[in-house]
Parts: sequence; C-alpha cells; structure tokens
Amino acid sequence: TKTIVSDLPVDKYNIDDGYNINEIPYDESFHPVQGSMFTTEAGGSVIVDNEGKSHIFFGRMFVMDTVLTDGIYIFYPGTAGIAYWNESYETDSIALIANVEDLNGNGVIDIDAGIARYGVSGITSQTSPGIDDDGNLYLAYAAITEGAEFVDPADGQQYRHIYVVKSSDNGETWGAPINIIDPDNASFIEAVYPHMAKRVDDQVHIIYQRDFRPGIAVIGDEDPYGDNDIIYFGLDVEDILSTIDNVSRLSANVKLAPNPACSQTNVIWETPNTEPTSLIIYNGSGQIVLSKQIQSNQTRYEISIEDFPKGIYFVRLNLGNHFVVEKLVKI
Repeated sequence: TKTIVSDLPVDKYNIDDGYNINEIPYDESFHPVQGSMFTTEAGGSVIVDNEGKSHIFFGRMFVMDTVLTDGIYIFYPGTAGIAYWNESYETDSIALIANVEDLNGNGVIDIDAGIARYGVSGITSQTSPGIDDDGNLYLAYAAITEGAEFVDPADGQQYRHIYVVKSSDNGETWGAPINIIDPDNASFIEAVYPHMAKRVDDQVHIIYQRDFRPGIAVIGDEDPYGDNDIIYFGLDVEDILSTIDNVSRLSANVKLAPNPACSQTNVIWETPNTEPTSLIIYNGSGQIVLSKQIQSNQTRYEISIEDFPKGIYFVRLNLGNHFVVEKLVKI
C-alpha cells in the first residue's frame, strides 16, 4: 500500500518543464512567493511505534522553477520548521513540532551571519527519531542557533547545534527542545548529522558530527577539507521528562476564545506566574508575526488579529521556564 504524506501540486515534474504558477495553491502567510511549492528537504525519517503506526519527520522546504532554460530549480535555504505526520493524519495535514529557538526572547530569530548549506535543506533539518518501551517518541535534529555569539569568525556563518524534543502522547503534542551541545564550548562548535538509536532506554543515545566551521567541503560554500569528530552523547530521559511534564500540566489549562476568530481572540490560562511572561504568535511557515510581554500574575490576554491574513497560526505562551503552544485559526 502507498500513502501520500505531502503531495507536490505538480505531478512528475521535470526541471524546465514549466507550470502555471496561478494554478499552484498560494497562501501569503505560508508560501515565500507565489508559485513556490511546499515540499520536504532532501531528507527525512520514519519510525514505527509499538502499535505498528508510522511517524514521519522532515525539514520543511519550498521549491519553484521560474527560468526554463537553466537546468536548475530554486529552493529557499532560510526555511525553518520541523514537520511531522502520522497515520491518523490526512494527506497534506502536516504539524509543525519544532523551530529555531528564540534564545534572547525578543520575538525575532536573530541570524547575525550567513547560513552554511547542507544540500537542499533549511535551517532546521536532519531528523532522527527514537522510541522507548512505553511508546514515548523522541526526535533529534540540527538547527541554526540564534545569536552573534554563535557565529564562526572564519566563515562569518551561524553555527548549528543538535536539539532533542519528545512526545509522551503518541505525537499529539511535543515538548520544549533541549540543546545537547556543551554550553561551555557551544560558541565555536558546528554540530550536525544527528543519528539517534531507534530504541531509547534510560537515555537517548545520539551520535553526531562535530566540526569547528559551518558547512561542507564538497558543495555549497566548499570549505577547505579538515578533520571532523564523531561524538557520542547520552541524554538522560529524566531530563526530558521533567520538561515535558511541566508543559503537559500547563497545556491543559490554556485556551483560545474565540477560536476560530476573525478580529480578536483571548488567551486564557488558569495558573498565574511570578516570572517574566511572553506571548508569541507564529504563522504557518514558522515566522513570528506578533510578540508581546505579559505582566506577571495575569491570566488573560487579548490579541488583535484583524490585520492577519486568513490561515492557521500558532500561539506560544511562555510562563517562566515552561511554555504551551495552541493552534489558532483566522477566518
């Protein structure tokens, strides 16, 4: 049997064949330009859970072909977001489960330098999943790390690190990412190509490639050849569970009303917070469209979405060290 997870709008397309861009689905809050087609990066991964259900992960990508005489196509290496699908989803029903982390909390992903290429991939890519005996799902991936302190001075390019996320409810929700790179050495390490052992026990077992210059020698920026290290890292499952548990308790007490909404909606939560709190809204392509600081001890915040294009958005509420993400539909 065959199941189509993500269906390219043009069937069996060959480079330079040409297509009518007006017939390609277009949402200005999602696609980079009209005529671009949503697809996968040049990679992806799948794992079968303990009940025999398949779970698929890939970095998001957009492609298009505008010049029909050059033998090449266009892709968008600045695309962000890890996509997820399982057998309970319909075709083209893709969930966004991870993105570049906003480390300084200013509501913007600050890319202070260039981006090294790793084939046809974006700034979140190279997925590798695992599963434990209780059916908890884990995913490792590589992503750009925000901030000027994570820039290689030799190449002027942003470093990538390895992140891990977890779902304890069969892929329904996913917790906060954990950066596995040693923070004392993180400012000069490029960490890519994670591979997670499929079976997780009391640890998530990962190997990855460590370099000190972003990019690769054979394509893209064509760095000089040099030595790399293959690193093993064991991440205690308890370290991930503590983060996930906090998020799970919080998510049960947060709601958007109304949802779907036309001009405004309210974010309502039951647990007041004494630490700095923020609210961030992402559009369907993972771009931040609104970021607000919220006073401590608040339990409600009204959002104006009147100027937002129609579509699907993700509202992230940060409460201290915990966060929850809820889907919002603008009609």
